[in-house]
Amino acid sequence: MPNVVSRDAADAISELNRLGFTVSQLKQVPGPGKPGSVAVEDPSAGTMAVVGQPVTLSVFK
Repeated sequence: MPNVVSRDAADAISELNRLGFTVSQLKQVPGPGKPGSVAVEDPSAGTMAVVGQPVTLSVFK
């Protein structure tokens, strides 16, 4: 799984789609990060993931 944390959500989604993953859920979370940037990805970066597996992104409000 690529690391898309801290990237702009639109860029992260494009990257994941290009690699064959589907962003199934996009959650907004409060926090100190730049609004619209990815706070957390699930499955997390560096883990083995199956192409086509749904990915959840949490994005700073």
